[in-house]
Amino acid sequence: MINKQELSERLSTGEDSSTEFKTSLGNLESIAGEITAFLNFQGGWLIFGVDDEGAAVGLKPDEKKSILQQLDNVMQDHIRPAVSLTISNVLLNEKLLIVVEVEQGQGIYSTKQGRYYIRAGTAKREMRREEIERKALTLRPAYPDELPIEPYDDEKLNRPELKAYIGTRGFELSSATPEQRFDALRRMNLAGNDGQINVAGALLFYKEMYRAGFEIKAVAYPGTDSGDTFTDKATISGNLARQYKQAESFLFRNLPQRPVDGFNTSKLAIAKEALQEVLVNALIHRDYGITSPVRILVFSDRLEIVSPGGLPNHLDTDKIKNGTNISRNPTLSGHAHHILPYSGIGTGIQRILKHHPDTRFEDKRDDFIFLVTMKL
Repeated sequence: MINKQELSERLSTGEDSSTEFKTSLGNLESIAGEITAFLNFQGGWLIFGVDDEGAAVGLKPDEKKSILQQLDNVMQDHIRPAVSLTISNVLLNEKLLIVVEVEQGQGIYSTKQGRYYIRAGTAKREMRREEIERKALTLRPAYPDELPIEPYDDEKLNRPELKAYIGTRGFELSSATPEQRFDALRRMNLAGNDGQINVAGALLFYKEMYRAGFEIKAVAYPGTDSGDTFTDKATISGNLARQYKQAESFLFRNLPQRPVDGFNTSKLAIAKEALQEVLVNALIHRDYGITSPVRILVFSDRLEIVSPGGLPNHLDTDKIKNGTNISRNPTLSGHAHHILPYSGIGTGIQRILKHHPDTRFEDKRDDFIFLVTMKL
């Protein structure tokens, strides 16, 4: 039952992030957009029979009938997934209004045309890709590395690698069947009870692993601007070991060499130990709930490593410099030490600063990235 006093107050205070006025139904796709914006935000009221100034102009009986019919059509055929909403006919000061009450959705919603909206002040706007992915992530498993990738395929599995790793844990997997191998992955939280391998399992033990965004885009520029013509570029995909090795190779061939004082030799402008740590951090701690690549950008004066996702939870750059460690991908980090130079004890940032003090860390949460800049 609509509270008429609350309805009157909404009309008097005007449109805001939880209230939208309409004099008529209009375009169905547009109305679907208004409803999905409320669903993807914090809910709200869509009120028909009211002009933009909050004046109740009312609806005629035939208008009411048409709007109710079309709203049912919108809910079932123009919103993905379909929804059921509370719709009320209200007589306010002898003016007939229709009030659609939209509660905050339990999922992420789009229009029939595949557009995702969110409420922004007194209007709706299309959601950015990062916002869509972030909201979708909150509906999935608690950790991005536990997201299911695909139905398990035993032919893709690196069986010798899995056998060797399980051997280090005190178990035997010599003449196992595909079912037994999958069960071994499942018991290590690398696959689910639904028959699917997850992000961590595929990255660690598939011979090849490709999914759009789970890769590295590397570019080298001759100057200090990304607008310059590049001198080298690579798209690095595959499993975790392959991405690490190829990214390391890219850096070794593109970073400048510096002469060593007193010796007739040279060394990389950034110590190998620091490079290893920054690459491992990017691969282990990136947000796999966001389908964007890690970016490696080599300029004449700096190296930039851009990882999808800001720091998790309450972490900030000061805390990670002091060794505070909260893993975004605990399953991946718990098993990755056997293929990467990774300890998992929270000292990676300190090692980077020890071997390359001129390093800056930036947690750009609004852009959903973590940026590491190393001066050359």
